[in-house]
This record gives sequence, C-alpha cells and structure tokens, in this order.
Amino acid sequence: MKKILTALLLTFFAYLPVCAQTMLDQTILFKKDSVNIMESQKDRISLVVEYIRRHPDNVVIVGGFCGTSTPKEKVDAIAQKRADEVKKYIVETYRIPEGKLVAIGAGVSTRFPDPEQNEVVSFFVK
Repeated sequence: MKKILTALLLTFFAYLPVCAQTMLDQTILFKKDSVNIMESQKDRISLVVEYIRRHPDNVVIVGGFCGTSTPKEKVDAIAQKRADEVKKYIVETYRIPEGKLVAIGAGVSTRFPDPEQNEVVSFFVK
C-alpha cells in the first residue's frame, strides 16, 4: 500500500504544473527526526486554514518531507507522521472537515540546500 501511495505521489508531483495544481506558500518546519509541531510554526498553519476557508471547493494535500540526513529506514514513517500530525492539528483546532485535507508522507526533500531546512510539511492544492 505504501508503494502505491508513493507512486501516486510521484505521479502527482510530476504532473503538478500540467494540472494547474499549485503549492501553497507556507512550509511548516520541524526539528530533525521530530514529528511534533513547534509553537513557532502554528501561525503558518493558521494561514493555510484561512486559504482552506476562502476556497471551500479545494482539497489541500499535506505533504510530509524529511531532509537527506534522515536515515533511509526512518524517512517514510517520519514523513507520514508529520503530515498526519499537521492534518490532525488543523482538523481538531480549526474544525476543518477531514475530507478537505489529504496527508501524504512524501519522502525526502532536496528543495533547500541545507538538509535541515527540508524537515518540513508543505501544502499543495488539488
């Protein structure tokens, strides 16, 4: 099942520009190997919630990522747990319906040159 989700996610990212799906301009940072949302990041989450409320027809993908320094055997679990924790926080704190969010562990990110900056959750509009 995990391999199927990974394949679907890779397909999603490959077609992102073609399907006019966009990345929201918010990234939630995590400490290395942590799945706990830091207080300093909660304001960023509230901005995503504002977007969801203004665009009720959209579904937001919550993508969890790890940096390249995360051991390979831990990447899938940490990335998925980060996405799940952010989704749970949004649903419980802001009462956003679960169906408005899809949490996906997206694996390793190399978006930023510093591996610790890739310990993130990013948001995409479906």
